Amino acid sequence: MGYGGSGGKLQKLMMGQITGLEPEFAHGEIPLLTVRGYDYSHRLLRGYNTRSFTKKKDSDIARDIAKKAGLKYGGVTTKLVLDYVLQHNQTDMEFLQTRAQRLGYEVVVQDKTLYFRPHQEKSKSVLTLVQRKDLLSFSSRLTSLTQVGQVEVRGWNPKDKKAFIGRASPGFSNNKSGAKAVDPALGSGK
Repeated sequence: MGYGGSGGKLQKLMMGQITGLEPEFAHGEIPLLTVRGYDYSHRLLRGYNTRSFTKKKDSDIARDIAKKAGLKYGGVTTKLVLDYVLQHNQTDMEFLQTRAQRLGYEVVVQDKTLYFRPHQEKSKSVLTLVQRKDLLSFSSRLTSLTQVGQVEVRGWNPKDKKAFIGRASPGFSNNKSGAKAVDPALGSGK
């Protein structure tokens, strides 16, 4: 999905899934196409799941989750068979990272393979991009659209035969959401 490098030699930066194409056509300008995408680990972040696993090893659980996400499994095989493990309202990535942390393991998705394994030492060199040489332009994006300031839930108490309302707000103290929370850091843009 992305290639870079210097001296005319291309190096693979990442392998992923294209999730959006944004063409721009401006009068008198060369057309521009922005390609958006994620590495394959994004498949483990789709939705919150509640399910149980019985009589399985952690590696078997990781293998099942990888298969469900359309990924290959390349991790190690753990030894302990667990009677019961609950994934409660977590993304698959959150759940696997919690399981991995208990064992001193890591969860890595490289290309289309999920690795559930003991922590690996970083012996590979890091690809460094130099501005105006390898990196000609850069843009970033912060999305605050889906953040809310408060959630309200309504229910019915059959014993008292009365309606009730529950409210919850984010845990941070200034109780601002979305763009209001970002304005002090980035400027209001007004």
